[in-house]
Amino acid sequence: MENTKQILFIDSNGYPRNGTFEKFYAEGVVMYSNPSVRLVENAPQVDDYTLNINGYVIADKFKGRSDERLKSDISNISNGLQIVKQLTGKCYKFRNDKHISHGLIAQDVQHVLPSITSTDDDGFLNINYIELIPFLIESVKDLDNKLNLLINSLNA
Repeated sequence: MENTKQILFIDSNGYPRNGTFEKFYAEGVVMYSNPSVRLVENAPQVDDYTLNINGYVIADKFKGRSDERLKSDISNISNGLQIVKQLTGKCYKFRNDKHISHGLIAQDVQHVLPSITSTDDDGFLNINYIELIPFLIESVKDLDNKLNLLINSLNA
């Protein structure tokens, strides 16, 4: 029996859509296109593609390239807590969806962290939530430092 890895997409109507990793990866062109799943070629000269999914993505793990050799102009985030304090978590429902979602409003984030927002081909704003993680990490470290200073002052 052949062992293939499956990727499962659930469209906005709750219907599962699936295919093998090998199929999605190997063809490198639009394999399946409907309003829920779309592969877009951004820059053909550098094999730059975007996978657009309108619905849920279920996966065991996500990876992003983060090797230092791929980066330039590296600097520390020094104001993570101040940035995070300007963001407001929201509860909402997407139009035509009865389920409650949680997240941020892209227009609000754009005022605080414009570098993690983008506009898609349809004119809608998007947030790169993965890029919020370093700010959250630095916020926790800032709060830990403040807590330690407070504990030390009480113990003195």
